[in-house]
Amino acid sequence: MGIVVAALSALCWKKISLQLCDREKPSLKDTFSAFSFFPAYVTASVFGFVMAIWPYIAGLLLAFFLVAPGGGAIFDAIQYEGETIRKFFLNDFPEEVITGLEVFTGGSLILFGFMIVIGTFIYGSGYFVVKLLAFTFFAHMIVDEKVGPYKALKRSEEITKGVKGKLFWFRVMASFITLGEILLLGTLIYFCMNSSSDVFRFLMGGGMLLVGAAFFITHPLLKVAGAFLYRALNKRKRKKRIRYWYG
Repeated sequence: MGIVVAALSALCWKKISLQLCDREKPSLKDTFSAFSFFPAYVTASVFGFVMAIWPYIAGLLLAFFLVAPGGGAIFDAIQYEGETIRKFFLNDFPEEVITGLEVFTGGSLILFGFMIVIGTFIYGSGYFVVKLLAFTFFAHMIVDEKVGPYKALKRSEEITKGVKGKLFWFRVMASFITLGEILLLGTLIYFCMNSSSDVFRFLMGGGMLLVGAAFFITHPLLKVAGAFLYRALNKRKRKKRIRYWYG
């Protein structure tokens, strides 16, 4: 239920921020009309997430198919060597003796598998961040241009080419502001609830009101700033297309 509410809230914010960016007056009717994009938004979110984490899935599957046989080979070798030692003391030598080559092969597979896991984590983390930045504006595309999930992801990836570094710092700044306000508000609430001084509680209460007001001001401003950024990047991409087609 929380995921559904979060998705609908995100769509409403996208609609409102785009209207404010276009100097239009938001209305409840227009805002709630964004609910119709819910299926496309959810589909694009899931599809984009899978596209962003596929290196993790592929790498871990490959590592599993290497580590599992390698571990099995070493386990069999240890088991057979133990049987060999047991029968040696019983003067009953086994017909089959496991060589060091089998242990080396199993160990090599496990080592190679762990190397793949480490490589997958490093490459997959970078790839995930890049894709996350590339798909930043897919919801704006769905609400603004009324395109399908796949086209929204593709168009978002197109307009963010060459600006992912700047987009990364914009998102870091926005996250820093939001998380900072939330942590500060939580700290003030904690001290207010655990203080025995009425004066201190009064001061903490005033601080909570100020931080809460700041949050309700900066949060919409960041949404509108994102809409302005989307408009600028989309406009730049359209100009490039016009120059391409008409020289």
